[in-house]
Amino acid sequence: MRVLHIFDHSSPWPTGYALRSRTLLEWQRALGLETFHLTSANHCGPQVLVEDVEGWRFFRTPAARYGLLRLPLLKSIARIDNLARRLDEVGEEVRPDLLHAHFPAPNGLAAVRVAYLARASPR
Repeated sequence: MRVLHIFDHSSPWPTGYALRSRTLLEWQRALGLETFHLTSANHCGPQVLVEDVEGWRFFRTPAARYGLLRLPLLKSIARIDNLARRLDEVGEEVRPDLLHAHFPAPNGLAAVRVAYLARASPR
């Protein structure tokens, strides 16, 4: 089974979130699952689309320019749109069986949107 994880951020950030996420990935791989990893634009690091960190490949979402979006709600919607676009691109490449969205909620909203659109128009 191919699982595409959608994270807020990941290694090499030394946070509890990143450590917990990595442990989950290790256990899933030990069970024979094939894991893929996407981070939102909240991940700090080099502005690259793909990054290998300690033997793990992460697809990164580049930061979007929000321009005049100063209202928090509009900015949040733009962030979800940005992540959904990247998730759709990565999904085309890795063809996952399952999307696993991790905290915070906007990651889940982007995943639901992409999954719904994929179901509505099979590829």
